[in-house]
Amino acid sequence: MPANANLADLPEAERLHRIKAAVHDRIIGELGERANELDKEAISQRATEVLDAYLSARRVTLTAQTRAQLLAALLADILGFGPLDLLLGDETISDIMVNGPNKVYIERGNKMQRAAIKFDSDAHLMQIISRIVTGVGRRVDESSPMVDARLPDGSRVNVIIPPLAVKGASVTIRKMRKDPLQITDLIQNNTLTEEMATFLKACVNARMNIVVAGGGSSGKTTTLNVLSSFIPGDERIITVEDAAELQLRQIHVINLESRPTNVEGKGGVSIRDLVINTLRMRPDRIVVGEVRSGEALDMLQAMNTGHDGSLTTVHSNTPRDTISRLETLVLHLRLQADGIRERKGHRVAHRDRGRSSDDGSARGNRQRGAHELLRSASGQRLRPAETAARRPERRLSLMRGPSWPLSLAITDLASYVDRGQR
Repeated sequence: MPANANLADLPEAERLHRIKAAVHDRIIGELGERANELDKEAISQRATEVLDAYLSARRVTLTAQTRAQLLAALLADILGFGPLDLLLGDETISDIMVNGPNKVYIERGNKMQRAAIKFDSDAHLMQIISRIVTGVGRRVDESSPMVDARLPDGSRVNVIIPPLAVKGASVTIRKMRKDPLQITDLIQNNTLTEEMATFLKACVNARMNIVVAGGGSSGKTTTLNVLSSFIPGDERIITVEDAAELQLRQIHVINLESRPTNVEGKGGVSIRDLVINTLRMRPDRIVVGEVRSGEALDMLQAMNTGHDGSLTTVHSNTPRDTISRLETLVLHLRLQADGIRERKGHRVAHRDRGRSSDDGSARGNRQRGAHELLRSASGQRLRPAETAARRPERRLSLMRGPSWPLSLAITDLASYVDRGQR
């Protein structure tokens, strides 16, 4: 660290950076592993003491406001996520994108804009990244340069670092709302109509298997959260995700999260492993955050072996594309397409064969088509299945809202597949 004269000659931003770096290194050196054992008040008090001692020893004078800002930035680096804390605390921001230490962008109100923050250096950014990923038991380094993680509030984080990220580490954060959207919010925002909401609730209560399809950032997880809110509170729900972000409010919920391999390439637990294990946990409902590969087969098998009412999402543009997408995900396991079509046609989101109650008796044969659900949900037939069967494209787009860029594959897939292959 330069002498006091050199500090005084530096621009204010550089001077504050050097002071913060020196004080930060000293505090971390003192606390070491004890930093996780001490409470925030104790660390805050020690940071204040070290900062004052450093400024006094070098006869550096700061205004009260500058000192307070410096101390806040110092504590954010030690206890939080550095400059990101300011953005994470802003409820109007939905996404945070870090393109290196000096380029940070945010999305606010569906508009992209550059944020007025930056990291001190590449090392500073990597320090914050390390704190994020280690907080959920994961790692990121040259041997494992990509990782999915989450923040304590459930916000989803994706990190990719050099050598894959050529111009420096990149961090993308999808912030989690503290107050999740409800079905009433979607209706008020003209995302859904009341008839659509009634129909969706009827589908969940009738234990239909539902696939939410849409592109990136289209609201699949939001929709899945809303659909999950319709699940009765007395059912056992098991969720499976890469990074836990579903916000279910029921009491009987088990949240499972996949795990990457360790440094030795061992210990990894995939989504597919968790889905298979879920079948042994006596679930009433299985909710998979997203199917991307082989777990698609296990989800279809679960739907076909009595685990009705399952919900999941998939990246796809339309319900018609969803069928092809699911088929593609399963075909890489070298299964014949005919068997896949038959399994989807029988079980995905169009009927329920009933479940046994506690005394072993049937709860009722609820083997109804989508047109019957529409009639029972609203008291009238909104769209007869017989008419829709002649227009597969219109039928598959049944739940496509005017301002909602995703679709729900809630349809009589068996009829569609039969007709689509002719």
